Amino acid sequence: MIFSFGLIVLGLTGLLVGGELVVRGASELATAARISPLIIGITVVSFGTSTPELAVTVQAAGKKSFDERRKEEYAKRGIPWEE
Repeated sequence: MIFSFGLIVLGLTGLLVGGELVVRGASELATAARISPLIIGITVVSFGTSTPELAVTVQAAGKKSFDERRKEEYAKRGIPWEE
């Protein structure tokens, strides 16, 4: 349990540090390229909110779909599956 708690703390720390580095890097790029900080901020936020969804989609593409798994579970239990 202590090990799990340590991993959670380590993960959250990495998330905070990584997020801070991304924001600082984007701000420096905006300043160097003379781009409005508002545009860079919107881009960073949109990338940050889309990335987890992309990761889940890619992971799911390599696995069976939910319906296929449910159909197999129903078949194991002898429950008819209707599509």
